Amino acid sequence: MQRSFFLIVVVGCFLCPTNPLLADVNLGRETLRDIKCFSVSVERLDDDEIRDGISKSQLQTDIELRLRKEGITVVDHDDTTYFYAPYLYLNCRLIKTENCGYVYNILLQLKQWVELSYGTQRSFCCATTWGIGKIAIVSTEEMPRHIRDNVADAVDEFINDYLAENPKTTTEGK
Repeated sequence: MQRSFFLIVVVGCFLCPTNPLLADVNLGRETLRDIKCFSVSVERLDDDEIRDGISKSQLQTDIELRLRKEGITVVDHDDTTYFYAPYLYLNCRLIKTENCGYVYNILLQLKQWVELSYGTQRSFCCATTWGIGKIAIVSTEEMPRHIRDNVADAVDEFINDYLAENPKTTTEGK
C-alpha cells in the first residue's frame, strides 16, 4: 500500500506543469483583450491512450466546437496566413499504471507572440499568457470521458475569461 501511494506521488510530481503556479495562474485575463481569432493545437497522444478511447482529433474538435458556439473565431493552425495568430495549446500527459488506470495532467495554455526589449534591441517570441492545469487519477474505463470533461471545463474557464475581456455587443451573435 505504501509503495502504491509513493508511486502515485512520484508520478503526480512528474506530471506537474513546468510552471508550478500554473494550477490557475494567468498573466491576467487582460492579455485576452482584442484578440480576434485563435487556432487550436493539441499535442500528440500515445498509442495506449488512443487504444483506450481518446484521440487528438476528438479533443481538437471538442475545443473548436466550444469556442465556435460562443462566437469565437477559430482558424486553421496549419494555415500560414495565421502564423502569428494566438493559439490554444492542449497537452495531455498520461501515464498508464498497472493498479489504478491512468494518472494524468491536462495543460491548456494560450500562446501569443510577445515583444522582448533589451535596451535598443527588440525580438519576438511565443509565450504563454494564459493557462490552467489539472491533475487526476482515473480508471482506464473512465479515462476518455474524464479527460474530455476536464478539457471542457478548462476551455470553459478560458471562454469565461475571454468573454469578460471581449464582451459581445448587442449586434453580435444575432
